[in-house]
Amino acid sequence: MLLNASVMPKLTELKVKNNEEYLKKSQIYVDVMLLLWLMITIAVPLGSPSIVNLLYGKLYAPSGTILSI
Repeated sequence: MLLNASVMPKLTELKVKNNEEYLKKSQIYVDVMLLLWLMITIAVPLGSPSIVNLLYGKLYAPSGTILSI
């Protein structure tokens, strides 16, 4: 959301100035967002026990399996 808030005004400004450049930059933005989404989508289920253990301690570590669903 932060990335979107910082990138969208520039992309909107670019669309007014140069549509071809806008299309290139917006494609790069979409590619980066997709890559970030994929990394998070893969990392959270695989690392959920460690994430829960790090944030909440060993007492709550078994609930990491619920996060991985």
